[in-house]
Amino acid sequence: MLLAIAAGDRALAGDLHVERILALATAARGGDDDLRALGMVVLQPLVGALLCGDRYVDALELLDHAMAEVRVRGALAAHVGLLPLRGFLLLFAGRIADAVADAAWAVELADELPSVPRPALVAAHHVLAEAALERGDLAAAAAATSLPDPAVTDVRTPFLGSYLESVGRLALAGGRVDEAVEAYTAAAAVHTAAGGDGPVHDWRNGLARARRAGGDHGVAVDLAAEQLGRARHFGAARPLAAALRAVAAVSADLDEQITALDEAEGVVEGSEARLEQARVQVARGAALRRAGRRRQAREVLRAGLDAARTAGAAALARSAVEELEASGARQPRLAISGRDALTPSELRVARLAVEGRSNREIAETLYVTRKTVEVHLSATYRKLGIASRQELPDALG
Repeated sequence: MLLAIAAGDRALAGDLHVERILALATAARGGDDDLRALGMVVLQPLVGALLCGDRYVDALELLDHAMAEVRVRGALAAHVGLLPLRGFLLLFAGRIADAVADAAWAVELADELPSVPRPALVAAHHVLAEAALERGDLAAAAAATSLPDPAVTDVRTPFLGSYLESVGRLALAGGRVDEAVEAYTAAAAVHTAAGGDGPVHDWRNGLARARRAGGDHGVAVDLAAEQLGRARHFGAARPLAAALRAVAAVSADLDEQITALDEAEGVVEGSEARLEQARVQVARGAALRRAGRRRQAREVLRAGLDAARTAGAAALARSAVEELEASGARQPRLAISGRDALTPSELRVARLAVEGRSNREIAETLYVTRKTVEVHLSATYRKLGIASRQELPDALG
């Protein structure tokens, strides 16, 4: 328990190298029996440490095991409380549709279960807002960041800081620079008060972009440089690549931008941070195109486009297509198909069907009728271009 808490706390603070934090997490894991006995006290900080260390596969395995345990016990509120945490992991792993499915489910069930922890609700709205921003749906992002004040002002957890980062990102996307600065500044205060202001939090990157948009170039450069220094000290791929991408975003020198993005791509390549990898590739391809290196730019942009499509990041995919067109490449098709075409409800049902559950069991798990399950499965088969349940695992990937 103490090892798990230490790993989670140090991950949020970012004051130890990530390898030391992951060593603490490994020591804390022990055997599965130990984890079952200690429950949430160990699980939440342990999953948080793995998330901060870009070990999403391990964290998802632990979380899925815990969620199966609480379902067996009938602890629905605890199950709902874990869904947004899984949403965080899925988002970073570049599985945006899956992340939305979990977060939307948590929000739906929280309306019926007042015992759901409020931090979990705030976390769910953050995941929904980030997913909407990745899809380029500003209206959906605005809806997700419209929680009533009492739902957020008395929740002092890192989830609130992340939620406020989403508020800032949405404001910046809408050109409301002062609002963005205010939201990112508030996020910084929350993260500090909640126990850690490490580089896994993105408020400095966002605030640097907001200051740059407002004409405060020197402040923007200083903020990005500070985040980069913290990320280098921490050593995890996603925060470091994101910091390098922010350095490039606020720099006025094209060569400096390309140098930062070259390093970012090397850092994140081969990591589990698929969404960040897609972001870096598209940003690097755009910088290469601006530098007149069109052939190299097209190669990088095509890789970024594939990664963005796989992640379900429609806005990023559109940016890649626009850059490819500007580089002289033929414009690729942007049609949404496959898993990305499924609604959150359809994806939830499909995932449970892949686990081997019957329609009756799925209905009981989701608190819907069997007819609803059948309708969702029929729509899923049509969108995936398959004819039976047996084809679902391969079609979902």
